[in-house]
Amino acid sequence: MAISHSGKKRNQGLQALRGIAALLVFVHHLPWPTNILTGGSSIIQQMELGGAGVAVFFALSGYLMVHKVSLSSPTNFLIDRSRRIYPSLWLALILAAFSVWLMKGVFVLEAAPFFLMPTGKQAFTDVPYWTLIYEVGFYLLVFGSLLVSRKPVTIIVLALLGSYALAARPYVWTDVAFPTWYSLTFSLMSINFLTGIAVGWMPRLKGWLSIVVVGLLGAFLYWIPQIGNLTHTAWIALPHMFTEDGLFPRLIKAVGCGLVVWSAIYWNTSGLLGRTLSWFGDLSYGIYLIHISSMLLAGHYLGVLGLNGLPYYLTMAIIAVISLPPAMAFGWLDWWTHGKFKSFFNPGSRRRLSGKSAMHPQH
Repeated sequence: MAISHSGKKRNQGLQALRGIAALLVFVHHLPWPTNILTGGSSIIQQMELGGAGVAVFFALSGYLMVHKVSLSSPTNFLIDRSRRIYPSLWLALILAAFSVWLMKGVFVLEAAPFFLMPTGKQAFTDVPYWTLIYEVGFYLLVFGSLLVSRKPVTIIVLALLGSYALAARPYVWTDVAFPTWYSLTFSLMSINFLTGIAVGWMPRLKGWLSIVVVGLLGAFLYWIPQIGNLTHTAWIALPHMFTEDGLFPRLIKAVGCGLVVWSAIYWNTSGLLGRTLSWFGDLSYGIYLIHISSMLLAGHYLGVLGLNGLPYYLTMAIIAVISLPPAMAFGWLDWWTHGKFKSFFNPGSRRRLSGKSAMHPQH
Protein backbone atom coordinates (compact mmCIF):
# COMPACT_ATOMS: atom_id res chain seq x y z
CA MET A 1 0.00 0.00 0.00
CA ALA A 2 1.61 3.24 -1.07
CA ILE A 3 0.88 6.84 -1.76
CA SER A 4 2.04 8.00 -5.13
CA HIS A 5 1.09 11.64 -5.46
CA SER A 6 4.06 13.95 -5.78
CA GLY A 7 5.13 17.27 -7.17
CA LYS A 8 5.80 20.85 -6.20
CA LYS A 9 2.30 22.06 -7.00
CA ARG A 10 0.87 19.47 -4.63
CA ASN A 11 2.89 20.95 -1.77
CA GLN A 12 1.79 24.48 -2.65
CA GLY A 13 -1.85 23.46 -2.84
CA LEU A 14 -1.78 21.63 0.48
CA GLN A 15 0.00 24.54 2.10
CA ALA A 16 -2.68 26.91 0.80
CA LEU A 17 -5.32 24.55 2.19
CA ARG A 18 -3.62 24.80 5.57
CA GLY A 19 -3.85 28.55 5.28
CA ILE A 20 -7.60 28.31 4.63
CA ALA A 21 -8.03 25.91 7.55
CA ALA A 22 -6.11 28.22 9.88
CA LEU A 23 -8.27 31.17 8.87
CA LEU A 24 -11.43 29.11 9.45
CA VAL A 25 -10.29 28.35 13.00
CA PHE A 26 -9.40 32.01 13.54
CA VAL A 27 -12.81 33.26 12.35
CA HIS A 28 -14.59 30.55 14.35
CA HIS A 29 -13.18 31.93 17.61
CA LEU A 30 -13.87 35.63 16.90
CA PRO A 31 -17.39 35.55 18.44
CA TRP A 32 -15.90 34.45 21.77
CA PRO A 33 -14.22 37.75 22.77
CA THR A 34 -16.89 39.73 20.89
CA ASN A 35 -19.70 38.13 22.91
CA ILE A 36 -17.82 38.85 26.13
CA LEU A 37 -17.45 42.51 25.18
CA THR A 38 -20.88 43.22 23.67
CA GLY A 39 -23.17 40.47 24.98
CA GLY A 40 -24.39 39.66 21.46
CA SER A 41 -24.20 36.55 19.32
CA SER A 42 -23.19 35.64 15.76
CA ILE A 43 -24.27 33.24 13.06
CA ILE A 44 -20.59 32.27 12.83
CA GLN A 45 -21.05 30.19 15.96
CA GLN A 46 -23.50 27.93 14.11
CA MET A 47 -21.29 27.29 11.09
CA GLU A 48 -18.69 24.99 12.68
CA LEU A 49 -15.85 26.71 10.83
CA GLY A 50 -13.28 25.72 13.44
CA GLY A 51 -14.39 22.10 13.34
CA ALA A 52 -13.93 22.11 9.58
CA GLY A 53 -10.43 23.55 9.90
CA VAL A 54 -9.40 20.98 12.49
CA ALA A 55 -10.87 18.08 10.49
CA VAL A 56 -8.94 19.24 7.41
CA PHE A 57 -5.71 19.34 9.42
CA PHE A 58 -6.29 15.77 10.61
CA ALA A 59 -6.93 14.60 7.04
CA LEU A 60 -3.78 16.39 5.87
CA SER A 61 -1.83 14.68 8.61
CA GLY A 62 -3.12 11.25 7.60
CA TYR A 63 -2.17 11.85 3.98
CA LEU A 64 1.27 13.35 4.56
CA MET A 65 2.50 11.32 7.51
CA VAL A 66 1.83 8.01 5.80
CA HIS A 67 3.34 9.42 2.63
CA LYS A 68 6.66 10.02 4.37
CA VAL A 69 6.95 7.21 6.95
CA SER A 70 9.17 5.04 4.76
CA LEU A 71 11.69 7.91 4.57
CA SER A 72 12.54 7.87 8.29
CA SER A 73 13.67 5.45 10.94
CA PRO A 74 11.26 5.14 13.88
CA THR A 75 13.57 7.12 16.16
CA ASN A 76 14.18 9.90 13.65
CA PHE A 77 10.47 10.12 12.94
CA LEU A 78 9.64 10.57 16.62
CA ILE A 79 12.42 13.11 17.17
CA ASP A 80 11.37 15.09 14.10
CA ARG A 81 7.73 15.20 15.21
CA SER A 82 8.64 16.14 18.79
CA ARG A 83 10.86 19.04 17.85
CA ARG A 84 8.20 20.26 15.45
CA ILE A 85 5.33 20.14 17.94
CA TYR A 86 6.66 20.94 21.38
CA PRO A 87 8.96 24.03 21.35
CA SER A 88 6.32 26.37 19.95
CA LEU A 89 3.62 24.73 22.06
CA TRP A 90 5.62 25.36 25.24
CA LEU A 91 6.25 28.98 24.34
CA ALA A 92 2.58 29.50 23.46
CA LEU A 93 1.46 28.03 26.79
CA ILE A 94 3.76 30.40 28.69
CA LEU A 95 2.60 33.42 26.69
CA ALA A 96 -1.03 32.37 27.17
CA ALA A 97 -0.47 32.15 30.93
CA PHE A 98 0.94 35.68 30.91
CA SER A 99 -2.06 36.92 28.92
CA VAL A 100 -4.43 35.45 31.51
CA TRP A 101 -2.38 37.13 34.23
CA LEU A 102 -2.72 40.48 32.45
CA MET A 103 -6.49 40.07 32.20
CA LYS A 104 -7.33 38.32 35.49
CA GLY A 105 -4.28 38.62 37.73
CA VAL A 106 -3.89 34.83 37.85
CA PHE A 107 -0.84 32.97 36.52
CA VAL A 108 -1.32 29.22 36.05
CA LEU A 109 0.75 26.67 34.14
CA GLU A 110 -0.44 23.06 34.14
CA ALA A 111 1.71 20.07 33.22
CA ALA A 112 -0.85 18.18 31.13
CA PRO A 113 -0.89 20.57 28.13
CA PHE A 114 2.92 20.80 28.14
CA PHE A 115 3.13 17.07 27.46
CA LEU A 116 -0.25 16.76 25.67
CA MET A 117 -1.56 14.28 28.19
CA PRO A 118 -5.17 13.11 27.72
CA THR A 119 -6.61 13.73 31.18
CA GLY A 120 -10.31 14.03 30.39
CA LYS A 121 -10.53 17.61 31.63
CA GLN A 122 -9.76 21.08 30.33
CA ALA A 123 -6.55 22.74 31.45
CA PHE A 124 -6.39 26.38 32.53
CA THR A 125 -5.07 27.78 29.27
CA ASP A 126 -6.32 29.57 26.17
CA VAL A 127 -4.13 27.44 23.88
CA PRO A 128 -6.36 24.98 21.96
CA TYR A 129 -4.03 22.09 22.70
CA TRP A 130 -6.69 19.35 22.61
CA THR A 131 -6.36 18.79 18.85
CA LEU A 132 -2.64 18.23 19.27
CA ILE A 133 -3.39 15.37 21.65
CA TYR A 134 -4.96 13.52 18.71
CA GLU A 135 -2.13 14.56 16.43
CA VAL A 136 0.51 13.20 18.78
CA GLY A 137 -1.59 10.08 19.31
CA PHE A 138 -1.52 9.53 15.56
CA TYR A 139 2.25 10.06 15.50
CA LEU A 140 2.66 7.45 18.22
CA LEU A 141 0.60 5.03 16.15
CA VAL A 142 2.85 5.67 13.14
CA PHE A 143 5.95 5.28 15.34
CA GLY A 144 4.73 1.97 16.76
CA SER A 145 3.85 0.71 13.29
CA LEU A 146 7.34 1.62 12.05
CA LEU A 147 8.82 -0.48 14.84
CA VAL A 148 6.90 -3.46 13.50
CA SER A 149 7.24 -2.93 9.76
CA ARG A 150 9.11 -0.73 7.29
CA LYS A 151 5.88 -0.58 5.28
CA PRO A 152 3.44 0.17 8.06
CA VAL A 153 0.44 1.56 6.14
CA THR A 154 -1.65 -1.61 6.53
CA ILE A 155 -1.06 -1.64 10.28
CA ILE A 156 -1.96 2.05 10.56
CA VAL A 157 -5.15 1.63 8.53
CA LEU A 158 -6.33 -1.38 10.55
CA ALA A 159 -5.58 0.40 13.82
CA LEU A 160 -7.52 3.50 12.76
CA LEU A 161 -10.45 1.38 11.60
CA GLY A 162 -10.51 -0.40 14.94
CA SER A 163 -10.24 2.87 16.82
CA TYR A 164 -13.19 4.36 14.95
CA ALA A 165 -15.31 1.20 15.17
CA LEU A 166 -14.87 0.92 18.95
CA ALA A 167 -15.30 4.63 19.74
CA ALA A 168 -18.08 5.59 22.12
CA ARG A 169 -21.39 6.53 20.54
CA PRO A 170 -23.37 8.76 20.42
CA TYR A 171 -21.00 11.60 19.69
CA VAL A 172 -20.32 13.68 22.80
CA TRP A 173 -18.31 16.86 22.28
CA THR A 174 -16.77 16.94 25.76
CA ASP A 175 -15.46 13.39 25.31
CA VAL A 176 -13.74 14.50 22.10
CA ALA A 177 -12.46 17.88 23.29
CA PHE A 178 -11.10 16.56 26.58
CA PRO A 179 -10.14 12.93 25.89
CA THR A 180 -9.00 10.33 28.37
CA TRP A 181 -6.47 7.68 27.36
CA TYR A 182 -9.40 5.40 26.52
CA SER A 183 -11.26 7.93 24.38
CA LEU A 184 -8.01 8.83 22.62
CA THR A 185 -7.32 5.19 21.80
CA PHE A 186 -10.89 4.57 20.60
CA SER A 187 -11.80 7.81 18.92
CA LEU A 188 -14.21 9.09 16.30
CA MET A 189 -11.43 11.46 15.19
CA SER A 190 -9.58 8.44 13.77
CA ILE A 191 -11.82 8.56 10.70
CA ASN A 192 -10.35 11.92 9.69
CA PHE A 193 -6.80 10.55 9.62
CA LEU A 194 -8.09 7.49 7.77
CA THR A 195 -9.78 9.50 5.01
CA GLY A 196 -6.54 11.44 4.59
CA ILE A 197 -4.70 8.18 4.03
CA ALA A 198 -7.35 7.07 1.54
CA VAL A 199 -6.68 10.18 -0.55
CA GLY A 200 -3.34 8.64 -1.48
CA TRP A 201 -5.13 5.92 -3.48
CA MET A 202 -7.42 8.24 -5.39
CA PRO A 203 -6.80 8.75 -9.13
CA ARG A 204 -5.12 11.91 -10.30
CA LEU A 205 -7.38 14.91 -10.93
CA LYS A 206 -6.85 16.62 -14.27
CA GLY A 207 -8.06 20.06 -15.22
CA TRP A 208 -9.16 22.98 -13.08
CA LEU A 209 -12.84 22.09 -13.40
CA SER A 210 -12.46 18.64 -11.81
CA ILE A 211 -10.36 20.16 -9.02
CA VAL A 212 -13.01 22.79 -8.28
CA VAL A 213 -15.90 20.28 -8.47
CA VAL A 214 -14.25 17.83 -6.07
CA GLY A 215 -13.35 20.64 -3.66
CA LEU A 216 -16.87 22.08 -3.65
CA LEU A 217 -18.39 18.61 -3.25
CA GLY A 218 -16.17 18.02 -0.24
CA ALA A 219 -17.16 21.34 1.34
CA PHE A 220 -20.85 20.59 0.71
CA LEU A 221 -20.63 17.14 2.32
CA TYR A 222 -18.99 18.62 5.40
CA TRP A 223 -21.57 21.41 5.79
CA ILE A 224 -24.78 19.52 4.95
CA PRO A 225 -26.10 19.78 8.55
CA GLN A 226 -25.16 23.46 8.84
CA ILE A 227 -26.76 24.29 5.48
CA GLY A 228 -29.97 22.59 6.54
CA ASN A 229 -30.06 24.31 9.94
CA LEU A 230 -29.20 27.78 8.68
CA THR A 231 -31.67 27.67 5.78
CA HIS A 232 -34.37 25.78 7.72
CA THR A 233 -34.48 23.31 4.83
CA ALA A 234 -35.64 19.94 6.11
CA TRP A 235 -34.70 17.98 3.00
CA ILE A 236 -31.04 18.93 3.42
CA ALA A 237 -30.37 16.27 6.01
CA LEU A 238 -28.32 13.14 6.51
CA PRO A 239 -29.76 9.66 7.10
CA HIS A 240 -29.82 8.99 10.83
CA MET A 241 -26.97 6.47 10.67
CA PHE A 242 -24.63 9.31 9.60
CA THR A 243 -25.75 11.86 12.20
CA GLU A 244 -24.01 12.49 15.52
CA ASP A 245 -26.23 9.89 17.23
CA GLY A 246 -26.07 7.31 14.43
CA LEU A 247 -23.92 4.29 13.65
CA PHE A 248 -21.35 6.25 11.64
CA PRO A 249 -21.10 9.68 13.28
CA ARG A 250 -19.03 12.29 11.41
CA LEU A 251 -18.21 9.84 8.61
CA ILE A 252 -19.73 12.03 5.88
CA LYS A 253 -17.90 15.07 7.26
CA ALA A 254 -14.62 13.17 7.21
CA VAL A 255 -15.21 12.07 3.62
CA GLY A 256 -15.86 15.70 2.73
CA CYS A 257 -12.53 16.74 4.24
CA GLY A 258 -10.77 13.97 2.34
CA LEU A 259 -12.24 15.25 -0.93
CA VAL A 260 -11.03 18.76 -0.15
CA VAL A 261 -7.51 17.44 0.46
CA TRP A 262 -7.66 15.43 -2.78
CA SER A 263 -8.61 18.59 -4.66
CA ALA A 264 -5.89 20.69 -3.01
CA ILE A 265 -3.15 18.25 -4.06
CA TYR A 266 -3.48 19.47 -7.65
CA TRP A 267 -4.29 23.11 -6.92
CA ASN A 268 -2.03 25.44 -8.88
CA THR A 269 -1.40 28.26 -6.41
CA SER A 270 0.66 30.49 -8.70
CA GLY A 271 -1.81 33.39 -8.43
CA LEU A 272 -1.80 36.08 -5.75
CA LEU A 273 -4.58 34.45 -3.73
CA GLY A 274 -2.92 31.05 -3.80
CA ARG A 275 0.47 32.46 -2.81
CA THR A 276 -1.10 34.45 0.03
CA LEU A 277 -2.94 31.42 1.37
CA SER A 278 0.23 29.35 1.07
CA TRP A 279 2.00 31.98 3.15
CA PHE A 280 -0.74 31.67 5.79
CA GLY A 281 -0.10 27.94 5.63
CA ASP A 282 3.53 28.55 6.57
CA LEU A 283 2.38 30.52 9.63
CA SER A 284 -0.63 28.40 10.51
CA TYR A 285 0.73 26.35 13.41
CA GLY A 286 1.83 29.43 15.31
CA ILE A 287 -1.40 31.25 14.47
CA TYR A 288 -3.37 28.29 15.77
CA LEU A 289 -1.47 28.16 19.04
CA ILE A 290 -1.71 31.82 20.05
CA HIS A 291 -4.74 33.31 18.28
CA ILE A 292 -7.25 32.83 21.11
CA SER A 293 -4.99 34.55 23.64
CA SER A 294 -4.42 37.37 21.18
CA MET A 295 -8.18 37.79 20.60
CA LEU A 296 -9.07 37.75 24.28
CA LEU A 297 -6.39 40.34 25.06
CA ALA A 298 -7.68 42.55 22.26
CA GLY A 299 -11.23 42.30 23.57
CA HIS A 300 -10.08 42.91 27.14
CA TYR A 301 -8.26 46.14 26.34
CA LEU A 302 -11.09 47.38 24.14
CA GLY A 303 -13.24 47.03 27.26
CA VAL A 304 -10.64 48.80 29.39
CA LEU A 305 -10.75 51.68 26.91
CA GLY A 306 -14.53 51.79 27.19
CA LEU A 307 -15.15 50.66 23.61
CA ASN A 308 -17.74 48.04 24.52
CA GLY A 309 -20.70 49.94 23.10
CA LEU A 310 -19.78 49.56 19.45
CA PRO A 311 -21.94 47.54 17.01
CA TYR A 312 -21.40 43.78 17.22
CA TYR A 313 -19.77 43.12 13.87
CA LEU A 314 -17.68 46.30 14.02
CA THR A 315 -16.36 45.10 17.37
CA MET A 316 -15.59 41.71 15.84
CA ALA A 317 -13.76 43.33 12.92
CA ILE A 318 -11.66 45.49 15.26
CA ILE A 319 -10.72 42.46 17.36
CA ALA A 320 -9.73 40.59 14.19
CA VAL A 321 -7.56 43.47 12.94
CA ILE A 322 -5.85 43.85 16.32
CA SER A 323 -5.33 40.16 17.09
CA LEU A 324 -4.30 38.71 13.73
CA PRO A 325 -0.90 40.52 13.34
CA PRO A 326 0.55 39.26 16.67
CA ALA A 327 -0.77 35.77 15.92
CA MET A 328 0.94 35.93 12.51
CA ALA A 329 4.13 37.20 14.15
CA PHE A 330 4.12 34.16 16.41
CA GLY A 331 3.47 32.01 13.35
CA TRP A 332 6.49 33.53 11.63
CA LEU A 333 8.62 32.90 14.75
CA ASP A 334 7.51 29.28 14.76
CA TRP A 335 8.26 28.91 11.04
CA TRP A 336 11.68 30.57 11.39
CA THR A 337 12.78 28.57 14.44
CA HIS A 338 11.64 25.33 12.83
CA GLY A 339 13.81 26.17 9.83
CA LYS A 340 16.76 26.72 12.15
CA PHE A 341 16.09 23.40 13.86
CA LYS A 342 15.99 21.66 10.50
CA SER A 343 19.26 23.25 9.44
CA PHE A 344 20.95 22.40 12.75
CA PHE A 345 19.89 18.76 12.79
CA ASN A 346 20.24 18.33 9.02
CA PRO A 347 23.18 20.51 7.95
CA GLY A 348 22.99 19.31 4.36
CA SER A 349 19.43 20.53 3.97
CA ARG A 350 19.20 24.31 3.53
CA ARG A 351 16.19 24.48 1.28
CA ARG A 352 13.10 26.44 2.19
CA LEU A 353 10.48 24.47 4.09
CA SER A 354 7.65 25.07 1.63
CA GLY A 355 4.80 22.75 2.60
CA LYS A 356 6.70 21.64 5.70
CA SER A 357 5.45 23.73 8.55
CA ALA A 358 1.85 24.10 9.54
CA MET A 359 -0.72 23.65 12.18
CA HIS A 360 -0.77 19.99 13.00
CA PRO A 361 2.65 20.25 11.25
CA GLN A 362 3.10 17.66 8.58
CA HIS A 363 6.81 17.64 7.76
